[in-house]
Amino acid sequence: ADAVRLGSLGVRPASLVVLGDPRADGVIERLRDQNPSRLWPQFAGGGPALVAGSTWRDDESALLEAFAIVRQERADARLVLVPHQPTDEVSRGIARWASILHLPAPVAIATAGATDTLLVQNRVGTLALLYGLGVIGYVGGGFGRAGLHSVLEPAGWSVPVITGPRCTEHRDATRLRAAGGLVPLPAAGSAAELARLWLRWLRDEDARQTAGRAARRALESDIGAADRIADRVEPLFVR
Repeated sequence: ADAVRLGSLGVRPASLVVLGDPRADGVIERLRDQNPSRLWPQFAGGGPALVAGSTWRDDESALLEAFAIVRQERADARLVLVPHQPTDEVSRGIARWASILHLPAPVAIATAGATDTLLVQNRVGTLALLYGLGVIGYVGGGFGRAGLHSVLEPAGWSVPVITGPRCTEHRDATRLRAAGGLVPLPAAGSAAELARLWLRWLRDEDARQTAGRAARRALESDIGAADRIADRVEPLFVR
């Protein structure tokens, strides 16, 4: 699609070569040989976690409401929130909403123990690895106009992905969804549907792992673009 647009702007067809998206190579390289459990040993022995990354207020509202439903059946379930803007104000808002829903008070990941079930990460730069601690990944940005964030990082850990409803124009989300590795929530009743899907994947490990493997396969379908681009670019600099 980018090549078509460039052609419409007057770029000569002979100068256009479509080589793929190197982001998949970047994600796989970044996660290779990583062991998140060593970075956060406090997760050992705890219940299954849904890790929600780059979340905004609408995401957090749906996630906390769904978590309240999930806990009625699975008290050991954990929710890890990684806000897109990890400010004190955002953390206070999460704590207020958790209190209204009679959820446990959120605990910072740095001080959390194995029995804490609602965790918040207030540091940036750790999300890609945190997804590796979850059995389900949630990617924020699918409710508002800010745009959906990267769905490739949870896919790299072979976990199924959930997003808000605004994902139809996101290439990676479309590919993961077509492969069976991503499920978008409806605009109406999103919290209830999230809780239903969350519980289904906790009850049915085979279905959850199948969806996670599908997400990883969709990511791997783009492998090799970085090498193809490098092969094209290198001769321009080697005399």
